[in-house]
Amino acid sequence: MTYDEKVKYLREYINNLREIDSLADRIDKLDSLKYKLGGSVIKSYSGEIKNEKQLSILGTLERMQLDLEKKLNTLHNKLFEIEQSIEMVENETQQSILKYRYLNDFSYKQIAIKMYYSEDYIFVLHKKAIEENEFVNVNGK
Repeated sequence: MTYDEKVKYLREYINNLREIDSLADRIDKLDSLKYKLGGSVIKSYSGEIKNEKQLSILGTLERMQLDLEKKLNTLHNKLFEIEQSIEMVENETQQSILKYRYLNDFSYKQIAIKMYYSEDYIFVLHKKAIEENEFVNVNGK
């Protein structure tokens, strides 16, 4: 992978975290809608839900929720993969910089303060960390 591809790969962590939050909110809203409509399709078998339209809507909501949960699971797996890629960096200083930058979304200035280095030096160490290490992504690159 090129330098830019590595950075893009590592930046996926924060982007995925944001998407996970959004998906979790959407799942909660679907749960709320299902509750207002009487629960779930399974309840229809016990005779609690008799309206076919209501049953159809519940089925649609449950399918949507299942799709969101699958996507959520995929994103969680991607987070784990990126975390493991950073954990495999042998140099502890480089590993710390990568964690602060990509897992915690710190700026170079915040990292410099945290690690007691100059911001310029953090920038140099970060570049070296990206260049010297390989990161495994879903495509196997």
